Amino acid sequence: ILRWLDISGLALYFLDRIVGLKLADWLPSIVLARLQENLADNTERTRGMIAESIAIQQKFQEARLSYANLKGLTLWPNSVPRPELRSQFDLDFLVAEESAPEARSILEQSGYRLYVVSGRSWEFKLNEKPGVSLKDLYKPLPSHAVELHIESNVPGCSSPLERVERRNLHGCMMPVLSPIDLFLGQGLHAYKHVCSEFSRVAHLLEFRRHV
Repeated sequence: ILRWLDISGLALYFLDRIVGLKLADWLPSIVLARLQENLADNTERTRGMIAESIAIQQKFQEARLSYANLKGLTLWPNSVPRPELRSQFDLDFLVAEESAPEARSILEQSGYRLYVVSGRSWEFKLNEKPGVSLKDLYKPLPSHAVELHIESNVPGCSSPLERVERRNLHGCMMPVLSPIDLFLGQGLHAYKHVCSEFSRVAHLLEFRRHV
């Protein structure tokens, strides 16, 4: 069951719920200790991802790029009670088509390597590892992944980037999608995964919270 909780992204949400209901003593001590260690590791991992996100965005903002944060940090607090409870593996940004070349240059100058291009998504990796085992799923690692989702400039069609709002997240003013675009984007993302060969139950739990 612990393996399924890890893969589904529910392990830390389960721990938080059990503690909130004051039922932690009902768990076998070895299970509780394992979940608590996972939470401590993921808290440190989340801090590292937030710091990396801020460093990248400061460079984006210095270059006056048109971009917005996607998923991740922006799901707090509507969908995620605390960022460290979420299993997050990369940083996602929506970038205007005209800003994409400069965004790529900034990432490459920061040590990232363009790993794969899939449609209008560019995936970059820094200090990449060949794979992460389940035992390292929550560990703070020196590797990072960033996805740039390129927003096409279609004449006559409005873009979510025209409706971005700025929120102070962890001491940094970050552009995020408008509440409506955030909600719709999260719902479509959950639907896409449900229709694929693999989906994480955490996506549905987070969207349910948002609803």
